[in-house]
Amino acid sequence: MSTSAVVHPLVGREYPPVCRRYDARDVCLYALGVGTGEESPHLVFEGHRDFAALPTFPLVLPFPDVLGMGLPDGSTLDDVLHGEQSLVLRAPVPVAGEAVSRCRVVAARDKGAAALFDVEARIEVDGVHVATATYSTFVRGAGGWGGERGSPRPDPEPTGEPDLVLEHEVSANQALVYRLSGDSNPLHADVETARRAGHERPILHGLSTVGTAVRLALESTGGRLERMTARFTGPVLPGERIRVSLWTDGPASWLGRVDVVGREGPAVAPLSLVLTSP
Repeated sequence: MSTSAVVHPLVGREYPPVCRRYDARDVCLYALGVGTGEESPHLVFEGHRDFAALPTFPLVLPFPDVLGMGLPDGSTLDDVLHGEQSLVLRAPVPVAGEAVSRCRVVAARDKGAAALFDVEARIEVDGVHVATATYSTFVRGAGGWGGERGSPRPDPEPTGEPDLVLEHEVSANQALVYRLSGDSNPLHADVETARRAGHERPILHGLSTVGTAVRLALESTGGRLERMTARFTGPVLPGERIRVSLWTDGPASWLGRVDVVGREGPAVAPLSLVLTSP
């Protein structure tokens, strides 16, 4: 950081712990919200002998509260876009338990007319550190305080044909199901709100798109998720078909993108996954 840059007063702020008890119903509901169907009964039927929570499930545990974190005075949800997301798994995700998320603002980038705020959440379940997630939020009208702009992070550019191509048809109600896991932003349910934001109709949650892509990758490779990062670059509408393209980027790493079939420009790029062998 340059010596002339001003650190935003929100950086370093810690919030009261977010506590949420969840059970098998929440785990199943999340799985349905990322497009899981009858082909994966162990994710949607609590009576299955291999019943399990998807590894991206921890992202929803603090999310309703994270929506209000890292917002400067005067900013509202109408000013907010989910820009980037990361997740690091520390332990297997239980199918039920008492979750405690400890959140703090770890960075702020001044983009002039807007700003990016990074909120890190340490997520524990029954006292065990299960995951660390970082939510990067783009806030319109929040820039201009004289802070560091932040160097653009170069997007890795995979070459050649992808090693794995997966497709998924987003159901007409996937966004309505996903919002029941805690993201109640009306952008994903209300036509008028979506139109004010420049969309023809409500859009799918970025985390539903990413959760779907990760689920497809795990089902196809048989691996277990260790970490992932994603940048949201375009909307997905319920009823559209998405294509997940993945390139191997090392023994356990995959680099990818998510596109809407028939539309130019990615919805998520880059998408980076680190998987362990089954």
